[in-house]
Amino acid sequence: MARGKEGMQSDACLTGRRDHASSPCGVPLGDQGHKRAGGRPHRGRARFLGGSIWVTVLAAATTACSALFTAPGVEVVAVTLADVGFTGATARVALDVDNPNRFGIRLQEVRYALEVATDSSATQWDELGRGSGGRDVALPGREVTRVTLDLPFRYQALGTAFTAAMRDGAVRYRIVGDLRAQGPSGTIQRPFATQGSFRP
Repeated sequence: MARGKEGMQSDACLTGRRDHASSPCGVPLGDQGHKRAGGRPHRGRARFLGGSIWVTVLAAATTACSALFTAPGVEVVAVTLADVGFTGATARVALDVDNPNRFGIRLQEVRYALEVATDSSATQWDELGRGSGGRDVALPGREVTRVTLDLPFRYQALGTAFTAAMRDGAVRYRIVGDLRAQGPSGTIQRPFATQGSFRP
């Protein structure tokens, strides 16, 4: 017995058979519902929508990474003298860089200025020199990494600080600088400053 139009439509919905012009269930078929000349379906809208979805997902992922990326901490552990000669030496600065993130990041560079006190009360300071280092150092997640910076200098650069060192037995110093680290969402900068003393 021949079935009515409603029965045929119901069977098409259940079996998944579709007409190229329109949906048997009365719902537009998206890219199959529009044809170019020659009978080929037009898929531009579907591709555009797909691209928009991916852009939205990537933007959300970038925002999440930016929110989770925390600047590493910096602590100056010690300043010592190395390569001591007749006319000069090297100030060796040891830093502990703490990466609090769960993932690894990279230390791009550390820039710093080393100053020494010219009097025992540490009210006057002279710059001993400027330096940079720690380039492209891997910082594993949730670990502390030791970074060493070397700054060669001549004794005459100490000026009156050398006289104070001979009198007090130590040189008061202070370090001001910053570091740049690369994470999943870009580059972040962290300043640091500290002071202490070392024996010549």
